[in-house]
Order: sequence, then structure tokens, then C-alpha cells
Amino acid sequence: MATHAESTARSDPKTLVRMLEIDDSTQREWRDAEVGAMLKHQLAAPIATELKLTPARRDELAKLKITTFADLIDAPTAPPLWALEETKQFAKLNLGQIEGPLRQVATVLYYTAIAVALARHQKRITDLNADQLKSGLAWVKGQAWIAAAPGLGELMTRAAAVE
Repeated sequence: MATHAESTARSDPKTLVRMLEIDDSTQREWRDAEVGAMLKHQLAAPIATELKLTPARRDELAKLKITTFADLIDAPTAPPLWALEETKQFAKLNLGQIEGPLRQVATVLYYTAIAVALARHQKRITDLNADQLKSGLAWVKGQAWIAAAPGLGELMTRAAAVE
């Protein structure tokens, strides 16, 4: 039986290169799954704690059964505009402090707050110009990992139509 070194020496170089190539699509799927899990975790976070809300604001959201960011997005009635503005500011603050996948999650939360305000209140809560806003909404919609939050892509489409 040939040793590892002898076997490697006789192998076709092209075969060796293919064996050593990293399949980027597998890594991409893994990254997408990881970022999707981070998004799902952030959306499940208690909104009152994350936003450091006053007791009165906590009570207001509790009466509306809004306890998480996901509840804010999916509320049966339009959530309070102040909650969307505070969510946007929370995400914006985090954008300046984090890198990597968490920055992507913060970006999605930022545009999601804006999108909910547009789709549910027909109100702009951003100073972004129309092109910047549409580009950001399209970026969110184009991320495969937002599948972790069903309906988010459709929300981006509805918000873009209002704008």
C-alpha cells in the first residue's frame, strides 16, 4: 500500500486542487443560516428592555400585546409610531458600534422600523432620500437570511410601494 506522500505525488494536480477548493456555496448557506438565526434572536428580544422604555411606555406596549420586536412588526393594529422611531434609533446606534453579521441584523431592524411606519402609518421616519430608502429596502429584501422572519420581504415591498 502506498504511503500518503507517494499517493499524493502520483495524484493528478487538478484533482488535488479540486479537493482543496472550499465550496463557497456551502459556506454562504452556513453564513446565511447563522445570520438568520441572529435576526430571529433579535426579533424575539424583549423590546422594552432593549429600548430601555419607561414604565408608562412598557404598559402601553403591553396593552397592545407588543413584547418583542417581532410583535412590533406583526401587530394586528398599527404599532405606536414612537416605538418604531425608537426602534430605528436603537438600530442606528448599534450600526455605529458593531461589525459583521450583527451589523447586518441591525441594518435589517433599522429598515424594518422605517418600513412598518410607511406600510402601517404612511409616515416617513427617516431623512433618507427616496433613492437611498428604496435601495435599503431592496437590500433587505435581497438577503436570503431574512427568511428567518417570514413576511419581512413582503413588508419591504409594501413600504417601497408607499414611498
